Parts: sequence; C-alpha cells; structure tokens
Amino acid sequence: MSWTPRERATVRALNRACSTLSIAGASLILLCGALAPETTRGKTHAFVKRLALSDLMFSFACALGDRGADGDAPTRACVAQGILIQTFGVAGALWAALVSRALMESLRAGRATGDARALDARAWTACALSAVAPLATKTYGDSMLGRCHVRRDGGVAAIVRFAAYYAPIWAAFCYNARCWRAIRRGMASVA
Repeated sequence: MSWTPRERATVRALNRACSTLSIAGASLILLCGALAPETTRGKTHAFVKRLALSDLMFSFACALGDRGADGDAPTRACVAQGILIQTFGVAGALWAALVSRALMESLRAGRATGDARALDARAWTACALSAVAPLATKTYGDSMLGRCHVRRDGGVAAIVRFAAYYAPIWAAFCYNARCWRAIRRGMASVA
C-alpha cells in the first residue's frame, strides 16, 4: 500500500494533533497528582500515574512523526521512536488493566491487594520485552501511520506487529472487560 504525498501529510497532521491532545491530558493528570499528592496515595492512584506517564511518553514518541522512515533502512532515530511507541503503547494497555484490577480488588476486599512492586516489575518487563521482538527481527520502520513503529509490509513484520503489539493490547482489553464486569456485578449487589 502506497500513500500519495497529500495523504501522508494528512496522516502526519492527524497524528500530531491527536498526540498533542493526549500529551495535554496526560500532563494534566500528572500535574494534578503533583499538586495534590494527598489524593494519590493508594495503589490504584500509583497505577493511574504510571498509565498517564505511559500515555505521555507514547504520545510524545508519536508526535515526532515519521522522520527517517523512508527507504528500506530506517534511521536510528526511527528505530528509537519505534521502541518508545512499542514499549509505552503496550504499557498504557497494561496499566489500564492494572487500574481495573486494583478497583476490582478494592470493591471485593475493601482495598487493593497484591504486591504493587511485583506487578510493577512484571508490567515494565513485559513492556520492554514487547519491544525486543521487532528489534531482533529488524522490523521497525515506516508504519504508514505518520510515525515509525513496526513496518506495514506484510510477512514477518505483520506477525511481529500482531504478536508483540496487538495481542498484548487485546489481552489487556479483554482482562479490563472481565474486571469491569466484576465491578459492575459488585456494585449491583451493594445497591
């Protein structure tokens, strides 16, 4: 699939606009937490901060555009951007799932249970590992979405994109749905 220069410019502009809005939103969440630390003491709030930080980093990386993505050999800057997008894109989904889990635990036990440090370590490890597969297979490059990420040229890149990016995000989405269904049932039984 090839884009015309005008289509590519439109995609780049949309990518920058959406990334800018997301940067503003994530920055606001982090700023509110910094200005009112007494409201962010629990495990759930710590996960929300990590979610906002992940979104901030993901959006910043996306806002850089697709510089260095042209051609068969992407630049180091393009690969670095791909690693950031991969790591923090997956991180955002994982942190959203952990926020849901903490809320579900709070409803069930009156507080969030489990070892926050262990969950933190597992989440960041999973995010970092998700960035290794595209790096090892040299599939970072032009994603055709106005940014550098896993290339859209089929073959190995398609398999890597699905396994390292979409599968973890969909797994987190399904886990979120399960948690929110349990939260909804718990709230209904209380009411």
